[in-house]
Amino acid sequence: MTKCILHVEISGVCLHVRRKNNQGITVLMPDARFAHKNHVKHGDGTDAVAHVPYLRINMANLATDGAFLGDGDANMSNGSPMYEIIHRIDREAIDFGAATPEGVKENVFLIPEASEFAPVLELSPNLLSVSKPPKSVVGRIQLNGGVIQSTGVATQNWKFTGELREDGKDVEPKQYGGVIDWSREFDGPNFTLTLKSLDDATTRQIPLVARKDNGQLRIKLKIANLCALNPLEWDELPENTVLRDDNDFKWVYQFLQLKPGKDPKKFPRSAVPCPSPVKSANEGELQDCFGGAIAEE
Repeated sequence: MTKCILHVEISGVCLHVRRKNNQGITVLMPDARFAHKNHVKHGDGTDAVAHVPYLRINMANLATDGAFLGDGDANMSNGSPMYEIIHRIDREAIDFGAATPEGVKENVFLIPEASEFAPVLELSPNLLSVSKPPKSVVGRIQLNGGVIQSTGVATQNWKFTGELREDGKDVEPKQYGGVIDWSREFDGPNFTLTLKSLDDATTRQIPLVARKDNGQLRIKLKIANLCALNPLEWDELPENTVLRDDNDFKWVYQFLQLKPGKDPKKFPRSAVPCPSPVKSANEGELQDCFGGAIAEE
């Protein structure tokens, strides 16, 4: 066996749930695919923007003897893969094959925390169920072991208003990272990625193989739930940016509910605070689609 690295980049609207008893992190992706057709609105009445959930794989990491795929190592001039495949996530759990749940080491994990922006809310029931979670879940990822950290940290400070805090005070401004990197070692070079239906027992398996990347045998994956503008985040196209509030963050409230004993009149469903830049910005300066984090209780 050869020690290899599984490297997964996670971006876009999602909720990172720290599991109880150091049982890893479960990433929940809200189903925002058809907002434009169904005229969906967030709790405060603002328009919801459609997002695209997908898994992106470098073709060089496919374990296949196909002749064409021998050129899968080819890169663009900017270093990104020339050939990739896309799996569109459709009510699926992504399984990285860990035998047992294991804690994830957090290394500079800069992400909005529900304990700060919405301490009166908790995780809604059944989202972590093995099968048939609510239809609001389009994808679910289980991370066990390894290290997780934020990249692409915004230079701007962001704040949350205090509607969902007992003291009503705004959250202290902070920098957040819109992209999350998770990596762990595995015995390779072969690796099997499993996609499991959230509605039945259907599974799909994708055989992968680690390839040399800067002297290290590695498999690189990207999982995202991004706005319909450049959803693949190709380097040669502009990333989605905002001038003011990150309204897309409001999708995470589909996964949250008021804690028992809290007053629904004081904390109504229309209260959906989102990251707001402390200073005004010029067009193209602010990246959005932050994820959030919460601890399982």
